[in-house]
Amino acid sequence: RGLDYYVANAGGYAGLADKGRVAVRYADGSARVRHGFLFLKSNPEPLPGSTVLVPSKPDAAGVDWAVVMGGLAQVMSAVTTMILVIERLGS
Repeated sequence: RGLDYYVANAGGYAGLADKGRVAVRYADGSARVRHGFLFLKSNPEPLPGSTVLVPSKPDAAGVDWAVVMGGLAQVMSAVTTMILVIERLGS
């Protein structure tokens, strides 16, 4: 049976599965990783005693806009307060 057969019978790929880095660890301790280029793929063939490993995708280091906006609101509040204090001291 092929690699996709075993993945499908184990419940299929999860939403965060990295399908391009599927690996097979053989009973002798060696391992092979799925390789692909354009439409060509080489899938390692699981043998008796093998383990199929499907890693998850790495977390994307995106911008947390809630934190950015919270920081911006704090700065704007501090600047506004300073302007009001300076204005009242001057008059």
